[in-house]
Amino acid sequence: MKKNYIQKVQCLAIALVFSTIAFAQIITDGTYKILNTVHNEVMSVNTLPPGDPGNPDNLVVGRAQMATNNTNDDFQLWTFTHQGNDVYKIQNVGDSSFLGIKDGWCGVFGDVQTGFAMTSDYVEFKISAGSIANSYVFEIAFDAFCNFGSTNVPIKAFDIDGGNSGGKLQTFDVDTTNPNQQFQIVTAASLSVNEVAKSDFKAIYNQTQRTVAFNSVDSSENNLKIKVFDVNGSTLKMIENTSITNLQIDFNSMANGLYFIQIERGNSRDVKKVLIF
Repeated sequence: MKKNYIQKVQCLAIALVFSTIAFAQIITDGTYKILNTVHNEVMSVNTLPPGDPGNPDNLVVGRAQMATNNTNDDFQLWTFTHQGNDVYKIQNVGDSSFLGIKDGWCGVFGDVQTGFAMTSDYVEFKISAGSIANSYVFEIAFDAFCNFGSTNVPIKAFDIDGGNSGGKLQTFDVDTTNPNQQFQIVTAASLSVNEVAKSDFKAIYNQTQRTVAFNSVDSSENNLKIKVFDVNGSTLKMIENTSITNLQIDFNSMANGLYFIQIERGNSRDVKKVLIF
């Protein structure tokens, strides 16, 4: 009897593990920046006013376009909401409208734009792993008018026009090896207006004490500003005018998960990822 009970518990545990894997989201719901490393630019919005030659429908829309990262620009922030099967709706923080494809384009060179309502037929995208580490491909996954919505078989992907700096986002044939279709989905905290400092800090996690300590090549580092962010970019802790010597950050009051620690000195910043478990 005891043996059968143990076997049942083991089977339930295995089933739970596979269930968790099967239903895990490829991206956790939250607000992020969309980074392409070819020119180290993030997806932003270039607003086209009514009457603009590039806006023949005379609508207040914004064309998705790559731009230099700016931490003060809410048009570079995007909120991801999972719809199931790795399909997401993506809302722009700057104007609260949704990202979509102009005219529900079924061929190549459809424009990626904001200005869509949440209920539009053209605002759902499938996110797939790219061939570059930690990168993703945004695929069209919605268009019922082209008979893709019922089977969720995407055929096009976001692509930076010409691979140029500041290029607009358009749709093109899916090519998971094309660097212009590879995007990283990162927290705002992991990017900085200024150049990121040379990574000469080491973050050391003590699981028993649930604290993070630091080592630096220069033990005299002082006047540092430390911020701790969660994966949604929310500031959880801030320590000012501190030195690296004997500095420890306590995570006992925080849940297990991934956090970002930003170390600011003058005009440069260094960001460390730490996994608390």
